[in-house]
Amino acid sequence: MLSLFSDRLGTNYVPSDEEIEQIKADLFSRTKELARLDNRIRELSEQRDKIQGYVDSHKALISHPRRLPLDILEAIFLACLPTERNAAMTVREAPLLLCRICSSWRVAGREFMARLWTSLHISVDFVTVKASRNEAVDQWLQRAATCPISLSIAHGAWGWPVPTDEAVRALAKSLPTSWSSWRHVKFVSMSSVMSQVFEGIRQAPPRLESFIFTGDLSLLSPLNLLDAPSLRHLSLQTHDHLHFAPSLSVAWHELTHLGLNALRTQNKRYPSGISFSYSKNVRSLYHSLRRPQAPLKYQLILGCHKQSFPSWIHSSSPPIGA
Repeated sequence: MLSLFSDRLGTNYVPSDEEIEQIKADLFSRTKELARLDNRIRELSEQRDKIQGYVDSHKALISHPRRLPLDILEAIFLACLPTERNAAMTVREAPLLLCRICSSWRVAGREFMARLWTSLHISVDFVTVKASRNEAVDQWLQRAATCPISLSIAHGAWGWPVPTDEAVRALAKSLPTSWSSWRHVKFVSMSSVMSQVFEGIRQAPPRLESFIFTGDLSLLSPLNLLDAPSLRHLSLQTHDHLHFAPSLSVAWHELTHLGLNALRTQNKRYPSGISFSYSKNVRSLYHSLRRPQAPLKYQLILGCHKQSFPSWIHSSSPPIGA
């Protein structure tokens, strides 16, 4: 674009009064042209946005994810689930995240994919803060229908207020609705309130295959949780009262994996966390697990220090882990 002052631009030249008037007259016409172009750009931009919206909305109608068969969509959804732990009640990960993508995925996930809801981690302190979260747990387990369920329940989550007994009782009463579907269950620090609720259930979960418990075994002793015919994997971890283990209602001879972990404690009477005044019962339990007539393999994990065990723990055959 040519200017009468091209050779003066970018210099320290001071124009005369007559030249200033010439520059002003030139800028007036140029400014009007610039405003016209800006207005035209806005109009074209609006037209472009409308056309782009039209194209995008119609492309969505023919997109591949929209046309995926339900079984393939379910396989994709299942692949999004956590593999190292149970699914958490958070919209930041599957399955809740997937149900927020669109209405069709939400309907498909909630109504036609029962396997999507077969694992759940319940933080008691988190859930009991709001009644709506308790209802969400109930809905989650209902969506699993009759599919086997993997469940982990933990007390004492950091950063949440201690739940009231009423709130824990309400949550505990909703869990047995899926009792018959429990396959893999883990409890961390079961409360006495929850134990009291479960104590009223006379029948063990018929499909229970593995059970992991960390806490006070005296709360577990009166329950029928472990009297399941299909139970094969049992892990008990406690700071004390491990002497309750032999008295639990368990088909010990059916187990293929057993973990007994007595954690270190400050208990002066049982410094290692276990009392071997019950060694006869524990020894009987150990020999029943040997099952020489059965080819099944098992793992016996004893978490106390070696010197805390009677000599037969180390001398009996087969060796631990055989």
